Amino acid sequence: MFILAQKILIDRGEIISNEQLMAFRQKRLEDLAQPDKRQIPWIIAGYIFSLLGGFLGLIIGWSLWKMKKTLPNGEKVYAFMNIDRMHGKLIFLIGIIILPIAIILGIIDRINN
Repeated sequence: MFILAQKILIDRGEIISNEQLMAFRQKRLEDLAQPDKRQIPWIIAGYIFSLLGGFLGLIIGWSLWKMKKTLPNGEKVYAFMNIDRMHGKLIFLIGIIILPIAIILGIIDRINN
């Protein structure tokens, strides 16, 4: 694909230097390394599920906090902005605290009924 694009440019009289190619590649890597846009709906859902004692809150929190993406050069970068990652960590920690409490309360309720 790359060779075909080069051939088309040459046929049209456009010559791209190696320096320009390297600059294009570097710019593309920088663009891909940027974190995804804000994840506000996932953050809200994560807080709701974590506070309700749901396992889904843990999964959402962990994903927001730890998810990475791999760039074409093999480098791994965090997928989300730092503020979203901090929310993810907090969601995860709330879930870690609430989930066992919800399980214990559920067991006690079954024992009493």
